[in-house]
Amino acid sequence: MMTAYAAGYETWAELVRRDADHHHGKGWHPTGIFGAIGAAAACAYDCASWTAKAAHAIALGASQSAGLMPTSGP
Repeated sequence: MMTAYAAGYETWAELVRRDADHHHGKGWHPTGIFGAIGAAAACAYDCASWTAKAAHAIALGASQSAGLMPTSGP
């Protein structure tokens, strides 16, 4: 369980590191946004399902936490 916790925390920390202070500047707390993604990563690690199921779990965590914006070009 502690290893799964660490995997979830590392996922959360990496997302925060990549987008440092961007969310705080807009009035958002990164835990509310990235916490669901980290929790999904921890659950996927704990269930030993680092496969397509893990990708789906993390994608659901991302879309349910705050939604996703499309990144397609013009």
